[in-house]
Amino acid sequence: EDVLGRQKFTARIARVGSSVPELLEGYRALTTLVRPATLAAPVSRDPDDDHVLACALAAKAELIVSGDKRHLLIL
Repeated sequence: EDVLGRQKFTARIARVGSSVPELLEGYRALTTLVRPATLAAPVSRDPDDDHVLACALAAKAELIVSGDKRHLLIL
């Protein structure tokens, strides 16, 4: 919710005639909450991104969608 409320997203969301609560409701219907896996050591160049990787590992994700062009794409 915090991320979707950022200025760079609010205009895009409004253009498609939606709202943050509507998007979140749709995402919740399509997703499953997981408990992040425990990582033995930092994985990403930016340790703040490791929570994304820990969740992907726990969910056995086939891909990660991220706007982080500096750290996650290199993996």
